[in-house]
Amino acid sequence: MKNFLALFNFRTFVTVLFCLLATFVTLRYDLKLHQSTMLLGLLIVFPLVKSFQFAFKRRERSLEYLSGHRGSLTAIHHFFQHTKKLQPEFKAESKNLVVSSSEALTSHLKYGKPVRAEVFKQLDQISVFMMRHEEEISAKTSTLVIRALKEAYISTTFLMSIGTHRTILVLRVFAQVFIGLFSLIQAPTLNDWVDSPMVIYLTTIVTGIVLTTLVNVQQHLENPFDQTGYDDIRLDEFRILPSDLIDETVLPESASGEKKKKKDKHIQDSETISAIPEQA
Repeated sequence: MKNFLALFNFRTFVTVLFCLLATFVTLRYDLKLHQSTMLLGLLIVFPLVKSFQFAFKRRERSLEYLSGHRGSLTAIHHFFQHTKKLQPEFKAESKNLVVSSSEALTSHLKYGKPVRAEVFKQLDQISVFMMRHEEEISAKTSTLVIRALKEAYISTTFLMSIGTHRTILVLRVFAQVFIGLFSLIQAPTLNDWVDSPMVIYLTTIVTGIVLTTLVNVQQHLENPFDQTGYDDIRLDEFRILPSDLIDETVLPESASGEKKKKKDKHIQDSETISAIPEQA
């Protein structure tokens, strides 16, 4: 309900007021216009359609980069967890760094806080952690982590730029201007072939509300992260929680038992081979 009411704002109120005023003046002075509104309608539809296309494309690319960001951080977590020389407390520290990096980006996209520098600082901490433990982390693992970290930086930069770089402003301005012009000439056009003032009032008001609502929907799509529109991205689905990450240092009981059995069997086989007397 809250998202639905967000489609009606001050712009909608101004448009309705403008439609009422234009219709009142038209009926008061019996203004008539024998002219098709098709051309003006095309001038409204074209900018709106292109703006919707650009906005949805940005939304789809945002989903792609959010998935890549989550995947990169999850991969970094597993790289550290599979490092045998890394102590359990340091593996837990690396896990916290991954969770903090995901949380920082999600919070920035939702609320604008923390600032951009703090989001990148959280990613920098992963690199600092790797340098502090370069003796325990192999060169191969370091290369894999750097590659995943690069993807995380790229996706973070793109996602944060969505909030500052919007779709083409001229198209949105054209749409709004032509909606105003359409509201101005629609009433005289209807008065030329409609006899009922009530029908003219209702038609102009409904048309103005519908067109303005479409503009408001497109405005919500400009920022798909602020959680104010129906089509906004659900950022919580891409946030990494501690429960989402498997701690490799704590194996399930079944896995631990199976590993112990294999080790015992290996020792038993070694003892059997040692017990066989050497043949001359």
